Amino acid sequence: MDHIYEILGEINDSKNFVVMYGRILGECDAMRGEKKMRNVVKGAILCLLICLVTATLAGCLGKKNGASGNKDEAAKYTCDVAGVGAVVGKMSSNVGIAIYKIEETNVLGGNPFMREKAMGKFIVVSLVVHNNQKDAVTVDNSCFKLVDKNGREYSYSSDGFMAIAVGNGGDTKGFLTELNPGIVTNFVIPYDVPANLDISQLSLKARGGMTGKDILLPLAVQLEGGGTIAPTTQPQAQTQQQTMAQTSTQSPPSGADMATLGGVYLGEPESSLGRLGQYAKRNVQSDGYVNYVYGDIEVQCANGQVCMISSNSGSVQTDRGIHEQSSLQEVLNAYGGGYKLTTYNGLNLYEYVGPGGSTLRFAVNPASQRVSYISIRNI
Repeated sequence: MDHIYEILGEINDSKNFVVMYGRILGECDAMRGEKKMRNVVKGAILCLLICLVTATLAGCLGKKNGASGNKDEAAKYTCDVAGVGAVVGKMSSNVGIAIYKIEETNVLGGNPFMREKAMGKFIVVSLVVHNNQKDAVTVDNSCFKLVDKNGREYSYSSDGFMAIAVGNGGDTKGFLTELNPGIVTNFVIPYDVPANLDISQLSLKARGGMTGKDILLPLAVQLEGGGTIAPTTQPQAQTQQQTMAQTSTQSPPSGADMATLGGVYLGEPESSLGRLGQYAKRNVQSDGYVNYVYGDIEVQCANGQVCMISSNSGSVQTDRGIHEQSSLQEVLNAYGGGYKLTTYNGLNLYEYVGPGGSTLRFAVNPASQRVSYISIRNI
């Protein structure tokens, strides 16, 4: 518990909140059976987050809004998005907002140690936001809500956002983000909604900053010229990857191929990890699992043996030379098409299961088609 308070003391602004949150989760894993203690920690984190939001809002409301009385409040906004084309949205208080991607999934998070499962389903909306004001504007996920045909509003999922942020290396964009004049950036916002909710019945209520005026956009990717792009679905992704897999020149991985990552082997004695040098962090969970962090590689042990290895560093590679930032085509060329594909909010997980039960996973960003992280584990 003392480690938790030390970490809380390091949270001094919104930019390192998610990174510290991830560290706290690791400490909480060691208290998995101590439910009351975990609740105390979560309450402390929530109180700190409220203080950060309140302080930032106080500063925002004191700033001059450079778009008051603008006659183009509902004017059309158009932005060219790489790989998508010219998407169409609207202006709110001189801030352009447009949707360029919509996804549905049940689980979020690219970090193998932190994922969030939806209570219903996640709708993940990717937005372009362009500040055309003369002053900086603060934009937060709370500026965007889904609205159904009955007027019910759905706020963003903070747990889903944390899972995405930790999986992206602590990127907190969307949490009280300040945009200077002329800045164009993207936001990826998850919503946990009922599983039977139809996307076609939803709209996006948005405002250009904390003090911006509300606008309403159809929940759809609208293209200049009148076309639309359908939400990302698993069958579409599967068809695309099957097509790419046809160019594979390598045989499926054997058990030996899937037992090592960065020189660490599944099943090797925990005592042998000393050859990796001094670990940066060691966490013993109540269920007996022990987690080690060695700079570019993370190792989990059970019963004195290595049971999982993961890395999101380009310096760590598999026996067939695949590493973080390798292309999807390189993965398929190296390992073939005998994978199982699942999708976790912008990350497609390609899993190869070996004869001994080990699983080799490549998490691929579908936008860049490159590996985000690699893990090997025993089922």
